[in-house]
Amino acid sequence: MRKYSGHVLCEALLPKWKAEPDGILCNTNVEGGSYNLVEDLDNSNLIWQVNRMASYEDAKAGWEIFKAYRFAASREEINRKLTREGFSPISERTFRHYHKLKRYGYDRYVPINQLDVKTLKDPLLDKAVRSRYTSIPDFSDVIVSFSNFSIHVTGIAVHLSAATITCRFTRPDATNFLKYLADKRTLLHQPVLVHFPHSKKSFHAIVESVEALDQEHTIVQFSFYTLAPIDMMTKQRTALESTQISFRITPTDESIAFVELTHKLYWLFHTLEASRLVSEAILLNTPAGEYFVVPTTRIKSIEMHSPASGVLVAAIPAAVILMGIATIWLGVRDEANRETSRKHRHKRQLTLSEIQANELLSTAADSIRNLAGVHFEISVAPRAIEVFEQQLLPAANQLFSSNTGTVEIMLSPFNVDKQA
Repeated sequence: MRKYSGHVLCEALLPKWKAEPDGILCNTNVEGGSYNLVEDLDNSNLIWQVNRMASYEDAKAGWEIFKAYRFAASREEINRKLTREGFSPISERTFRHYHKLKRYGYDRYVPINQLDVKTLKDPLLDKAVRSRYTSIPDFSDVIVSFSNFSIHVTGIAVHLSAATITCRFTRPDATNFLKYLADKRTLLHQPVLVHFPHSKKSFHAIVESVEALDQEHTIVQFSFYTLAPIDMMTKQRTALESTQISFRITPTDESIAFVELTHKLYWLFHTLEASRLVSEAILLNTPAGEYFVVPTTRIKSIEMHSPASGVLVAAIPAAVILMGIATIWLGVRDEANRETSRKHRHKRQLTLSEIQANELLSTAADSIRNLAGVHFEISVAPRAIEVFEQQLLPAANQLFSSNTGTVEIMLSPFNVDKQA
């Protein structure tokens, strides 16, 4: 037993601990709050310090700590740092929520209830997921039609992404109409059709926000209902060349083929889209980003049977990344299959160090350099590594996991040097 000023604490009740600089020995959560066991060094007492239930600010701070540790921190590590910084510890439920945020590729913290609603309403394209798309400056002409009023206004697209578009309107008829809607508080969330005369393409959107509103100019941000192909919206950039990717999805059991097919298609989308975002981050870190854009992946054909198969058209750099991951995964899977422990085999996943060891991102950068005709070496931007680790790797591990069927990826032959 250990005795402190008349207070006896059974040794068996104390966990094996090593005193932290802040004096916290252990933490326990109970209904209605949590407690820290703190050693008062001045008076040689052990004190149970009462904490309030974790609030939104506590959970948000814990999420930032989790990200700072590259999603590798345990709940105990997060709670120790939270307590040192004056926040309350998080629960096991909140910690599991952090992992869900990571799987969906979120950067900012979204509360549990909001995420449940968002992922149920639209698991692919909710507002937080859209925020991962980088807006690029552009000066393409646009015509925005307000279907509820049978009115269209002409403006300039000043920033573009696959998720949003920001337009500037300077003509008096446009600014007066937009001000009229704003005064009546009916401008936000108005459905519109954004038309690009140079490509003759149109995309449905809603009014997301108003950044400036006066008689001389109005700046409005629109949010697309689905991801819009940025290569069909921009006028001043050329799309990098694409190639065909064939895939085949084989379920573990034909009796549950549909659920596994849906699961694999979901993660195939996320893996390919994250591969495109990594390529885009590399491209935008170079001067070539002013003249080229990474095109959106498109479907050429798909056959919904068991096994399911299809052909996609994807940007060559994104295809290079996807095929590289698939190849590395095959090696990892073969190595895991030689393990005697079945438990270990199912938990085996790709890591960033394995990807870096295979120089996959450098290969993708080289393909961009050749396609864009750049004559100098392209470095891999920190943003590309961040997207790769936070969004692409988790999606790829889900896609290639054999627990929910198998996915085979085949690439049409191409020679990136020929595109230079």
